[in-house]
Amino acid sequence: MMNPNNKLSLRIFAISLLLLATAICAQAQTNNSKDAGIGYFLNNPQVSFNKDVPTPFQVLGFNLGEQFPDWNDVLIYMRALRDSSPRVSIKEFGKSNENRRFIQVTITSPQNQKRIEEIRQAHLALCSSNFSGTTSGSNTGKSISSNSNGAGNNSGSNGAGSDAKLVVDLMASIHGNEASGVGAALVAAYYYAACTDPQVEKMLEEMVIVITPGLNPDGINKFASWVNNTRSFHPVANLDSREFSETWPSGRSNHYWADCNRDWLSVQHPEGQNSVDMYLEWMPNVVVDIHEQGNTQKGFYFSPGDANRTYENTPQKNQDLTMKIAQGTARALDQKGTLYFSKEGYDDFFIGKGAAYGDILGSICILHEQGSSRGFVRPTQNGLLTYKRTICNQSVAAMSVVESAWKMKDELIEYQHNFYKDIKSKAAASKVKALEFTAPNNGIAYHMLEVLLRHRIDVYRSGKDEKAFIIPMEQEKFYTIKALFDNITNFADSTFYDVSTWTFTHAFDLKIKELTSTATLGEKVVAFNEKSVKGVTVGEKSGNAVAATKNGESGFHASNLLKGEMIGGTSPIAYAFECDEFYAPSLIEKLLKAKLVVRVAKKSFTYKYDNIEKKFAPGTIIVPVNNQLPMGSEAVSEYTPSNAEMGGVLRFTIEQLAKQMGVKVYALQTGLMAEHDLGSSIFGNITAPKVAIITGRGMSVSQSGEIWRHLDLVYNFTHAAIDYSSLASADLSKFNVIVLADGTPTGLTPKGYLEKLERWVAGGGTLIVTGKAYALTNKMKTGGDSYLTDIKPVYHRGVEGVILKADFTKEGPLSWGRKSLTVPIYKMVGTTYQSKEGTILMRYNKDPYLSGCISKEHLRDIAGAPSAMLFTHGNGRAIFFADDMIWRSYWYGSSRVLTNAILFREMLK
Repeated sequence: MMNPNNKLSLRIFAISLLLLATAICAQAQTNNSKDAGIGYFLNNPQVSFNKDVPTPFQVLGFNLGEQFPDWNDVLIYMRALRDSSPRVSIKEFGKSNENRRFIQVTITSPQNQKRIEEIRQAHLALCSSNFSGTTSGSNTGKSISSNSNGAGNNSGSNGAGSDAKLVVDLMASIHGNEASGVGAALVAAYYYAACTDPQVEKMLEEMVIVITPGLNPDGINKFASWVNNTRSFHPVANLDSREFSETWPSGRSNHYWADCNRDWLSVQHPEGQNSVDMYLEWMPNVVVDIHEQGNTQKGFYFSPGDANRTYENTPQKNQDLTMKIAQGTARALDQKGTLYFSKEGYDDFFIGKGAAYGDILGSICILHEQGSSRGFVRPTQNGLLTYKRTICNQSVAAMSVVESAWKMKDELIEYQHNFYKDIKSKAAASKVKALEFTAPNNGIAYHMLEVLLRHRIDVYRSGKDEKAFIIPMEQEKFYTIKALFDNITNFADSTFYDVSTWTFTHAFDLKIKELTSTATLGEKVVAFNEKSVKGVTVGEKSGNAVAATKNGESGFHASNLLKGEMIGGTSPIAYAFECDEFYAPSLIEKLLKAKLVVRVAKKSFTYKYDNIEKKFAPGTIIVPVNNQLPMGSEAVSEYTPSNAEMGGVLRFTIEQLAKQMGVKVYALQTGLMAEHDLGSSIFGNITAPKVAIITGRGMSVSQSGEIWRHLDLVYNFTHAAIDYSSLASADLSKFNVIVLADGTPTGLTPKGYLEKLERWVAGGGTLIVTGKAYALTNKMKTGGDSYLTDIKPVYHRGVEGVILKADFTKEGPLSWGRKSLTVPIYKMVGTTYQSKEGTILMRYNKDPYLSGCISKEHLRDIAGAPSAMLFTHGNGRAIFFADDMIWRSYWYGSSRVLTNAILFREMLK
């Protein structure tokens, strides 16, 4: 009889040989890979496929899981499917900041593909309650006529149409480094394009599968490039390996470092804009939003999430159907042996993300979160997690939703159609028939209209007040309107996966009136500008929001709001304009870049000449005619133009810029004013801002990116992003503003970099400091035991995104251009500050609450605390903001405060 110990030794030896053989096979496959097929990623690997349709390997040269596909790989493969399968079509949308094209892949039966536009229009007709005088979800910008059942001649007894097709949308990787979503999209696309299984063929006759293989092409490309370039071909499961240490700010974000999954409502970035366009293209019955979670200690997540944290206007039926679909996902993952969770951790509260946006538009939106491998093999407490396995889990889960939805086809179609019937009755019963809004200036009004039109929301000019706009409530986007403008003040839970409020009323600093009638409707707003305005892309040629004008619909063009003018002809004295318009800072910057003398009034003054009388507010800009060098010249020429000649040259230049930027400029015919003449000391010179943003690991990705985009796209200020590791060699004399955004550097820092920054401030530089970056200025010695700042943080835990009022302590440079000394601030964390030194520029209001979840105790503690402070040192200064003044790039009201700090920094004493 064999010794039991020998049996154990043989077993261990056999297992070791098996592991060795597996490793050798894996290595051989990596070095000399063959087409492994797609079976690993399926629950039914025995199905057959059309051999004329290529696998990913046949097109890309690698099996999924062996290499991270970049965006070009995705485009190449999807086009190969389109060219080889009559089931597949592709529509291209707009481009990313880095010129990568967004695509939407549509897969259905060949017969359906032949009439795909007819099917799409019929489906969109079901997403309408036939509201009178409104625009449907159609990309034509015109109403779709239908009978009372909403489905034309195809409607059946259930009102949804006997020939209606179910639409399921699989959306992948809006976070670029959540790469398993891209892989799963390629698996699903091949499967539905090539599978010859009779059930799949029947499914494709009855439904349309829409696949968006990546919602963040720039981030996807960045991450794939990083991992593919840092990998070892013998897999390394060590988190200290460079492969797992993606460079700051990582491929999660887009070109401007924004989390684009938070941009669905605000639509400020190409990723958010095109995501909404692609969603509205089909108005799918079911959406699967495919993500990864950083925590690999948890199992695979799928919706519905925490039932106590659901947006109030999401119907309970939506959650019930989500749960029903989830049962199929559980069965599919059980078959693969994948552990999961579904009723905790995440929620459907914030409507501005992909997994919730469609919930208030009749879709069932489902979030999938797979633990991320981040590289090819990652160690976890549950064993080794491979990139290949993450794709497998995502594929199985996503395709289980498609199958479950197909089995629930009639129920889902009926739900979506009834959703719009319910909206019509709710809108009709509402006492509020319309919302009227006015913005602080034309530029902000323009951008608010841009948001509304991108969501296909009908909006009109007021027939009584040309500055006001009216949004009727009786339209298909009833709940989207409420999501944009309702104050959120009631909560079933005090914990949120994202934020507790996002109200656009406060973001755009609007004045809102609730109307009980639509009798004052004027012209319909039909389009915004398709071209770039001051560097800001405000429309895409593929975008549906501008389609109305392409189809001949007349109405008011929002771009008319940006048309400035010159009043008073040519001036021999000076040109003046107030800085109250949104793009006035851009006009100032362009004048400074032209090397003109530009001055600002620290007090108000009154101009009277002929029939013109105008009181100019503090912050008014003066461009004197006398002693200006010829435009752009570096030295005085032998010929000096007369005042009349120079006045004419300046008029032409300023008038053209003013018209482009929506600024009203006055040609002053005298320097004599009622209070302070133009030669008074109340006028100070402005110098052109030259801004450096200190970046790198430890600094805030989102705030650094928001400020970068703000400087670059909105106002075109001269700027550079400098990694803190380069500070030792950087020539800081080239900059007069340095931004430290909500963080402190981690890792190696150059010796003496804080001392270098301190000397730069003392020499006249301006530090703009936000959030947690106070820790850096607290370490900057200014002599003896003194430091640049002495800010002490006070923590108030449990504040997760609230909107509060802050007040300027007095009228001054930060408030110039604003009509109110109170400004809505987005406060993401509850930290406030105390300081024995410094000048308080802004305080939270004594009664600060506007919207969001916060306790009375926290409100009491925050009320009256400093929101912005000024610290001076030598000839320079540090301006400190406790909060993010450009929150997610759509907080237009407070963004101007930060702009003023940069532009008028030298006026702050």
